[in-house]
Amino acid sequence: MIAIDTIGVGFVWPLFGTLFTGKESTLFASSVSMEWRNILYGITIGVASLFTFLSAPIIGGLSDQFGRRNILVFCLLCTAVGMLISAIGIIFGMVMLLIFSRAWIGATAANQAIAQATMIDISNHSNKSARIGIISSATNIGYIFGPIVGATLANSNLVDWF
Repeated sequence: MIAIDTIGVGFVWPLFGTLFTGKESTLFASSVSMEWRNILYGITIGVASLFTFLSAPIIGGLSDQFGRRNILVFCLLCTAVGMLISAIGIIFGMVMLLIFSRAWIGATAANQAIAQATMIDISNHSNKSARIGIISSATNIGYIFGPIVGATLANSNLVDWF
């Protein structure tokens, strides 16, 4: 689950760069300056991390109250909805909807703390450090493969339908 989350985070970096600053981008009217596009690009990328930070204590408290598994499933479903909202924002050129979706995705990505707590819960003294290593590996795998997948899809010579 952690790998899926971080793939989703890294996936958009190469896509959004072209989407926000590319000459053929349909996200903005031609009158929108490159400076403003760069500001909105930075906000769109950064808002996910901001909302992850803000929602982690709330999501953690909910997992204590309703169970880790229930909240993890809920967060995954919410992340999928957030990605759908992102796609709608891109298709219809609605930058504010795209920013909202990234905040939504960031808020539900706070489930990583729950996944880490779950790994600790199911660990004993002898395998705790190995399981923490698995968490770190999953995060790094996501941050490696997310941008690769995103860049591959952004290359119209490789994937012309995207």
